[in-house]
Amino acid sequence: MLFVLATLPSPPGAGVIQQVGNLQAVQVGDGLAQLSRFGLIEASNLEDQGLVYNIKPFSRLYILRVINPKQSASDKIISRYREIESEFHSEKNRTINHYYSFKSYTIRSRSEMLIAKKLKEASGFAARGEFALADEILAEAKMLDPSYFETYRIESFVSQQQNDIPRALAAYSTAIKLGPDQPQLRFFYAGLLMRTGDNDSAADEFDAALEQDRTNGLVIREAARNKMIQYKWKEAQSLLDEALQIKVKEYREGIKLTDLQIQLYVRQMDALVKSDQLDPAVEIAVLLSSYLHSIDRNRFDSLTISHLAKALPPLRVVRAQLPGSAVVGSLIETLHRDFLPDDWRVSSSPPARANGEQFSGRLKRDGRKSGFGFLASQGVEDTFVHRGDVSPSLWAEMLSDALVTFEIDTNEGRRRARNVVKAN
Repeated sequence: MLFVLATLPSPPGAGVIQQVGNLQAVQVGDGLAQLSRFGLIEASNLEDQGLVYNIKPFSRLYILRVINPKQSASDKIISRYREIESEFHSEKNRTINHYYSFKSYTIRSRSEMLIAKKLKEASGFAARGEFALADEILAEAKMLDPSYFETYRIESFVSQQQNDIPRALAAYSTAIKLGPDQPQLRFFYAGLLMRTGDNDSAADEFDAALEQDRTNGLVIREAARNKMIQYKWKEAQSLLDEALQIKVKEYREGIKLTDLQIQLYVRQMDALVKSDQLDPAVEIAVLLSSYLHSIDRNRFDSLTISHLAKALPPLRVVRAQLPGSAVVGSLIETLHRDFLPDDWRVSSSPPARANGEQFSGRLKRDGRKSGFGFLASQGVEDTFVHRGDVSPSLWAEMLSDALVTFEIDTNEGRRRARNVVKAN
């Protein structure tokens, strides 16, 4: 290992040492610890490179002059290093503008790039329910560089897949301590906090993320969603207005912004009606009506329509108690005529759709893994089911072809079974 350090042109991280030296992670960890103990190398945690190891001048001189390694051995190490160098520059250019994509990794050094490749494998194993393999990779990554924040971000993902929320939260806390200048960590952490129902803490994380980066519409949009859930209407609208000022690059992002604006109007109107503030509710109805007439209809999808349909109950209450409000009656008619399918004309509930609808099916034999599988049901696509979402006894029965009933939860186009129970 000392020979590798003496040969490389710049101080490497543990990941590079492992790759060019063709070593195991435990060999690298133990070797670096011993070399540091004897004062032959020195570790430095650089802001733009992470943890790297410098060989002391007398150590380098001893290797090159006294041991005098073969040139072919040096050439092999340099060749491997150049391959890493080339891949590093390519990967860094590819991910630099995608910090807020969960599948993107922040890499500041060649060693972090190599560790990130391992973390991608861990993420894949976790998604397939192979948690032992995922945890094994995480342990290796921590051994190579305990200061790399991306390791703890992926540990949080692995923990969430196992429904171990305390571990997931603790992992993000560690990641943020190691990467305090990484706003995307705050953003991802805020999302997790929202899913656990801790919206106050999520708001703090969104605020911290926006203090570091206020140029990304995705972060501002989700901060607005958080304020909406907290019934902080004015703050939510202010953030949403800010997000709308940023040029939308993706079609789906435009749909999500439209959907969030509609949700904000509908939820605010519903809250006002439930607190008997009918006149302010009418004012929101006017804003919703104006917005619907101004928006591009291509920015609607089925989920947006279902959220829009939720405006009907509060609007009907207002129409019944304020029969002279022409704007409310006109808005109800506009919703029925121009936006909502026939299924909504009488009921305020959306027609039968995947979310909330009951299905029955059996676990397919094809594609089964130890931690997940797919439920086959007539009339719908196969639906992913995770072992952690059902009891151990039910999972055992499902492996024996037991018939179950379930609902389908869709998120960003991904279908997942929930509320799985054995059929009567």
